Amino acid sequence: MKVKLLLPLLLVSISIFAQKENAEQKKKQLEIAIQNAQGAKRLKLLDSLANYIYHDTNLECDSILRATMSYAIELDSADVATRQASNLIDYIAYTSRKFEEGKQIIATMSPLLEKVSAPNILDNYYTNVANMYYYAGDFDASINAYDKAASYATQYNSTTLGFIAFRKGIVYVDKGEFGKASLALTEAINSFQKEKDTLKWIDAKGSMSILY
Repeated sequence: MKVKLLLPLLLVSISIFAQKENAEQKKKQLEIAIQNAQGAKRLKLLDSLANYIYHDTNLECDSILRATMSYAIELDSADVATRQASNLIDYIAYTSRKFEEGKQIIATMSPLLEKVSAPNILDNYYTNVANMYYYAGDFDASINAYDKAASYATQYNSTTLGFIAFRKGIVYVDKGEFGKASLALTEAINSFQKEKDTLKWIDAKGSMSILY
């Protein structure tokens, strides 16, 4: 019986180890290619590596995100810089909690944002900025950033509008501004219902119930 129980655990461990080995191998291959490249080609490879590590692995990602963001700024590539700054701010909000570094990144990115070509990049960027400010305890800055995220999300009818309203409602709850919280959460509930996103609808309804 113990053998039967241990076998699935062993298979899972082997699978995790193999995935980590594959991730490390792909990382090394991209790093070698990056060393031999310059300019736009180097940036493209850095961007690929940063996206791979951030989205598809459990490897430490902050160093490659910083390097890619810095190189993109050097080449005046606002889209890449903003995407990777957004990822790094998200990492700071949920993992490192180095909020002062996050604020420095926001200040660095400010003059570049007007050059960004697509509203979805700015929607995602301001959402992550808002999340970071929330966890840093700066609720007013968080709400301001959520409003900016919503303005860009509206430009392309993004499904993120419900999530933005939901998060803004949570901030208002923590601020004790329950009237504004109710309005934001109602907007989120309606959005999730329209999108038929049951799980998020339940979360928003649960948050609304706290108000009454």
